[in-house]
Amino acid sequence: MIVGDINYLENYKNQLPEDLYICLDAMRGFPFEQVEDGKYIVWHCAMSVESPMTELAENRKLEGHKEFIDVVYEVDVEEEWIGYRPVKEGKEVERNQDKDLYFYDAKGEETKVHMRTGMFLICYPEDLHRPLCCGKSGPKRIRKAVLKFPVAKNKEESFI
Repeated sequence: MIVGDINYLENYKNQLPEDLYICLDAMRGFPFEQVEDGKYIVWHCAMSVESPMTELAENRKLEGHKEFIDVVYEVDVEEEWIGYRPVKEGKEVERNQDKDLYFYDAKGEETKVHMRTGMFLICYPEDLHRPLCCGKSGPKRIRKAVLKFPVAKNKEESFI
């Protein structure tokens, strides 16, 4: 898992895989204020723009993906945290292969990644995550984008 601030994206350029850097740069320049929630194509990848409510962590599921890397960009977030733990610590309990969405059960405390506007998060298949958890002030409506970057060796086969 990689967490960063989009305002310092150039500092990450030599540290990120080139394709992921290009996706983040395209997300940074995307006209979020001019579009409605929905599905968009960014650098040949599917990106959803969403305005969900955060919830209590116990109402959110620990999830993972096998075919795609989640690239999350926080467009307008007052307060959200995302739980994290390595996939080896979870037990798969539910799957939807068509959506590349797998849910896990895991015991013990998760690492909490506190997110705010302008931050990005890259979740690899080895990274289980519990998104949309609310903070101490309770549920809030947020706006975020989630880009699905294929992990396939021949990426062109998986691009939209």
